[in-house]
Amino acid sequence: MLKWVHHIGDSFQVDLIAGLIIGVMLIPQGMAYGMLAGMPPIYGLYSSIAPSLAYMCMGTSIHLQVGTNAPISILVVDSLAPVLTAEGITGDCSSAPNSNDCYITLQATMAVSMIAGVIYIFMGIFQMGIITAFMPNPVLSGFTTGAAGIIITSNVKHFLGMPNVPRGSFVDTWSYILGHMGETNGMATLIGVASLVVLFGLKWVNQTYKKRLPFPIPEQLIVLVAATALVYTFKLNESEAVPVVGAVPSGLYSPSMPDISADLLSKLIQPAALTAVVTYIVTVNIAKSLGNSHNYNVDSNQELYALAGASIVGGLCGSYPPSASFSRSALTAVAGSETPFHNFWYIPALTLTLIPTLNLISTLTHLGRR
Repeated sequence: MLKWVHHIGDSFQVDLIAGLIIGVMLIPQGMAYGMLAGMPPIYGLYSSIAPSLAYMCMGTSIHLQVGTNAPISILVVDSLAPVLTAEGITGDCSSAPNSNDCYITLQATMAVSMIAGVIYIFMGIFQMGIITAFMPNPVLSGFTTGAAGIIITSNVKHFLGMPNVPRGSFVDTWSYILGHMGETNGMATLIGVASLVVLFGLKWVNQTYKKRLPFPIPEQLIVLVAATALVYTFKLNESEAVPVVGAVPSGLYSPSMPDISADLLSKLIQPAALTAVVTYIVTVNIAKSLGNSHNYNVDSNQELYALAGASIVGGLCGSYPPSASFSRSALTAVAGSETPFHNFWYIPALTLTLIPTLNLISTLTHLGRR
């Protein structure tokens, strides 16, 4: 932090703009990734606040944006599933967010984040940053490609309006979906297709007219609000049984230690270690790629301590294990950010945009159920 803090005044404007862009982008993305991690949507937003501030103070990458990440979201929920299942816990917060099983799942997920933080500290003490040298680019590309397939598989039930698809392997999920196509909700699928068309259309506009636009159009946020308003206006959750997320609580998570038993805590060490190693490798490779492109060095060992701080603080503040984001980090670089202080500016941007957005979503979903 001391290396770049004296540049804050010089880069104030570009860092502020980068923070505003990321803050707006994070609302729909964070909520979606929270669901991917098996948590209520609001926890994806919790996972994008405290960890970013901690990384800003300790990290060595200028452009890295730490918080939610789609592949790591899937890794977290899949690594936790065997442990929770063995304890008789379903681990599903999507259908019963207020259940005891969901509460234990949330506490276990936050505990995994804190355990991963401790693991990072030990890795830093033993100078284990060198492990990134043994992960070739083809392996990372394969990991990313495989994660894309898993992400699509995890979300196809929402796209088709089939909330009862049981969680299972890639083959099991698609076998169930193909065998129960009669259960597809036509209106939900139509909304999904229309949302994709709008997303790709706005993305094309952003790419084609990027030099003329004062800032990128927040396509994901527009689709989120538009779809919510559509469901409310035509009462589609009642007339067409379109599944809705429901009310999203406002406010921040009150910092606290995860509430789990010592026995369950000991069983979380293995999934936490797996998550920590994969997250570190992904994060450092993104950081080094950005560093090479913009002519600055990334300290692999210091990144361990930065991730440790992000994970421990995050676990106390409602976060699952944080990781670097592919898309948001690249967007930060494109926006021209010159210091990690963009991680600070996106917090008020996220909050100011988040409050009216969540109020709108909560109001529309509540009214839509009347």
